[in-house]
Amino acid sequence: CDIRQLRDYLRPVSWNQEPIDQWFDKNGRTTRNNVTLAFNSCCITEDLNCLITRAHMRWKAGAYVHWFTRFGCTQDTFAAAFEQMKQVVDSYEQLAS
Repeated sequence: CDIRQLRDYLRPVSWNQEPIDQWFDKNGRTTRNNVTLAFNSCCITEDLNCLITRAHMRWKAGAYVHWFTRFGCTQDTFAAAFEQMKQVVDSYEQLAS
């Protein structure tokens, strides 16, 4: 994989000087290949907004809410969680501008 292509695709935050790091472990004892990808990117806002919208629709419809209320979650818990996620998205969008 070309790192430049990956960087273009992920659109990492501009303030991180080294947003992508790579290393290889070739011990020769295994035939399995693994990749771990962790990145900080402003493009996550689209996915998070989609996730928040779907979760909010399910919450309003009452889907799975009974499971959460059994463990002490209230309507306020859900409202606070949605507000917190919106703040995360807003923060990423501010960093991107």
